[in-house]
Amino acid sequence: MINYRSIADLNRCIVNNLYMVPADIEIIVGIPRSGMLAATLIALHNNAPLTDLDGYLNGRILSVGARRQDISGNVTAILNGRALIVDDSLLTGSAIAKAKAQVKNHAVVRPHNCIYCVVYGNRAAKELVDICMEPIAGDRIFEWNVMHSYLLRKCCVDIDGVLCLDPREDENDDGTAYKTFIANTPILRRTSVPIGHLVTSRLEKYREQTVVWLRNNNIDYGQLHMLDLPSKAARLSMKDSHSHFKAQMYASTDSALFIESNRSQAAKIALSANKPVLSVDTQEMIYPSMKRLVMQKSSQLPRFLHSWKRKVAKKFFSIDPPA
Repeated sequence: MINYRSIADLNRCIVNNLYMVPADIEIIVGIPRSGMLAATLIALHNNAPLTDLDGYLNGRILSVGARRQDISGNVTAILNGRALIVDDSLLTGSAIAKAKAQVKNHAVVRPHNCIYCVVYGNRAAKELVDICMEPIAGDRIFEWNVMHSYLLRKCCVDIDGVLCLDPREDENDDGTAYKTFIANTPILRRTSVPIGHLVTSRLEKYREQTVVWLRNNNIDYGQLHMLDLPSKAARLSMKDSHSHFKAQMYASTDSALFIESNRSQAAKIALSANKPVLSVDTQEMIYPSMKRLVMQKSSQLPRFLHSWKRKVAKKFFSIDPPA
């Protein structure tokens, strides 16, 4: 199973585990790039000075706001105090190992003053860092790196709403305006690794324009799957044509994740393909079991309410309500 964490999840995890950070920490140090996000949140919640690893090794602290003007004359003392060196996650441990080597080989920084922390880590984290706020086993993907993760090679990805904006109603005319939209729509999310499968409910007749847009925006991919129907009207005449097509393509590949813009479609794809789907609209992972549970409980709701009504009436009024 792929474990997903949003930026909101990251912040919640940090807040719930701030007690793990020693009280005598003088400065929070982030390991670029993703570690800076976690380090910034810890520093803000603790009202502590912040810097990146290079800044720490070179005696620099990032500018502070009005709440910490008191540190301006104490930079040397802060840098000589205990430091919390932070990364967002630990998988192989290479980033933490590199940071430790830089600290150890530095002429001024005292290694024994450094505490190493990751927000998310695997089993190896216990041996490599002093603090792991939340253990995560197996594959993981985060909101802040989803389009740059090696796992993107194992993903199906929608185009409209994920890689670019959805077309407005006046742009979605199945003609000249729609071709103009495809050619000129700005990129919404950039990628730095190839996408395994692009799966879009754009019609097959717009393949050439779509391929040109993908090439112009440096989006690398393995296969492009498009809906093979003659017109927008034909697509609209088919109930759930978008989600049905996407689920069918997803199920037919060895992809481990589908990245979809619309949450409603994401839930239908997850249930039909029996695989997880990430909804970027709500930044949540939707698993097939979640959808089945919601559907099952909703179907039982009227029966539950009727049973509850009878129990309350009998207990407090000693009567049977009408059926």
